[in-house]
Amino acid sequence: MMNMPTLKQVKNPEFDKPLIEMEQLLRRVHATCYADNLLRIIDLLHANPCEAMEYLTSGNFWGGAGSYFDLQFYQGRHRSSDFDEDNREYQRLLLNTLENLYSEGCKVRGFNKIKRYLLLTSK
Repeated sequence: MMNMPTLKQVKNPEFDKPLIEMEQLLRRVHATCYADNLLRIIDLLHANPCEAMEYLTSGNFWGGAGSYFDLQFYQGRHRSSDFDEDNREYQRLLLNTLENLYSEGCKVRGFNKIKRYLLLTSK
């Protein structure tokens, strides 16, 4: 198991900012299950940072079907006045989260591929 930084060791004091913004966006588009789980992870960053960082670097967050990385907003399932803009914003927040994890020394499997994809889709 790799060494995960604790919140006291995290260099970026705004590490959780993109996660908080992501949780708010998820609520706005009515992706409440994702928002509720992300709020739990944000709270966990303060209560048990190692466990939170493990989740944020896992396949549950960055993996395939059902992961945060796999989530896209679309009509019929989500509510939005501008799906394209909301999806770009979501991709930007994922990219910020990925870069924050990297800057803290946390490894995410497939980092380079994920980053390339997010750079393309967040524009």
